[in-house]
This record gives sequence, structure tokens and C-alpha cells, in this order.
Amino acid sequence: MKKTLIVLVLIAALLGGAFLYMTRPVSAPSTTTENDTQTVPSEQPASADIQTYTLDSSRSEAKFEINEVLNNEPFRVVGTTNDVTGEINLNPSNPDLTDTSVIRINARTLKTDSTRRDGMIGRLILKSEANEFITFAPQSFSGLPENPQVGQEYSFTTLGTLSIAGTSRDVTFTVRAKANSESEIQGVATSSVNYTDFSLTIPSVPMVASVEEQVDLTFSFVAVKK
Repeated sequence: MKKTLIVLVLIAALLGGAFLYMTRPVSAPSTTTENDTQTVPSEQPASADIQTYTLDSSRSEAKFEINEVLNNEPFRVVGTTNDVTGEINLNPSNPDLTDTSVIRINARTLKTDSTRRDGMIGRLILKSEANEFITFAPQSFSGLPENPQVGQEYSFTTLGTLSIAGTSRDVTFTVRAKANSESEIQGVATSSVNYTDFSLTIPSVPMVASVEEQVDLTFSFVAVKK
């Protein structure tokens, strides 16, 4: 049977970046009079600036794809899971205070077209008994829009730390995302990595002549405001 590697993730990063502006609350304007120069502050408390979005696992998916030669024929292995978690606390009035949580993908729940392959990926390649989760921790963003609009898709990149089977590497994801409304955002993040960079090895089996090193990662997500 064939085997393959997996490495996915994700990226909550995409949530934290561009869309923290889309859902920005508008503060009431200050008022002054000719005889009174004191500014009247907005009645909105500072805590109201914090907006928490949570990944909807029922509508989110982490996926990996890798090419191999199986039974002397090219074959593309695809593995997926909806077992993804993470949230982000947005502070639109002060982006520097935005707190993006780590995205966690359960490596034990990845499924391909073969249960035998699934077992080998989990036990031998990802060593999921000791490393249940694949994680992605966003660090920075590039190319965020200055004046994003609800309903319009934007593209940007996010750099973060991807951890698989106990090994961590910096990885950049390209993100396409949009705010469907003030309470929901969605997007797709993609990247490619070499599984050898994460100290992963693919056992040799008679039916698989070769496996490419490059793994394509896709994280499709929907996040909703609490």
C-alpha cells in the first residue's frame, strides 16, 4: 500500500490580519461647544473593542496533497480532516493588541482513500500517538488591505511557525479571504513544504516506487464571532 506524509495547517493568522479592520466598530464622535472645550468621550467601553472569532470546524478543513508512483502509475494522495480548532481576539482600535491563538489540527483524524495508509501516516510518519496535534502559530502579515470592504476578497501572506511531529519550522502561507458579514469571515490559505524539513520519513513499500518530497497544504476556514 502507498503511504504518504502529511503536514497541514493552518492558519488563523489569516483571520487576524485583514479582517480585523472589516469588523471595526465605529466610535461615537466627540462633542465640544464654544464655552466648553472638554471632549466628551465615546460611551463605548474599551472592552467592547475586543472581538472574538472562533473557527467553525464543521465548515473548515485542513488538507495535504503529495504525489507518488503507485503500482507504476502516478498517483496524488489527498488527506483531510475537519478536526481543527483555534480562535482570535481582535482589537480593531489597536491592532498591536490583537491576540491570535494557535491553530491546532488533530493528526490522528487525517483521512485518505485508504485506511491502511491512514494508519501508517498516523503511527509511522506523524507519530501521532506522541504528537497528536499539528499546529500553526502566526507571527506576522504582509500585504494587508488598507481599506477592506465586507464581501470583497483580499490576498495577503502570513508567516508563522508550523510544528509537525515535534519539529518546528517557519512557513509562509498565501491567503485569500473575505468578511461575509460583521459576524463571519472565511478564506483559504495555501503553502508547500518538504516533509524532510520536518524530519519526517516515509517507509519504503513494494507498491510505491517513489514519493515526492513536496507536500501541498491547504487550509479552508470559516470563523464566526462569539
